[in-house]
Amino acid sequence: MDLVKTRLQMQRPSPLILGKQYKNSRDCLVKVAKLETPFSLYRGVFPQMIGVALGKAVKLSVCDATERKAIALS
Repeated sequence: MDLVKTRLQMQRPSPLILGKQYKNSRDCLVKVAKLETPFSLYRGVFPQMIGVALGKAVKLSVCDATERKAIALS
């Protein structure tokens, strides 16, 4: 969905295309899947997954360390 959102935000009227390139998110989704490949919808998902995984790892580590510290102080 991020690819669709980005494409819709970045579209500009073109002299070759009358009006906008995409009418709505469904139109964008269908055109990207048809004109490119269905796998192109997943472009850019791996860096996001890595970022989320790292963020969750840090959060869990901090929560675990905080919990251990709270138990030790009790």
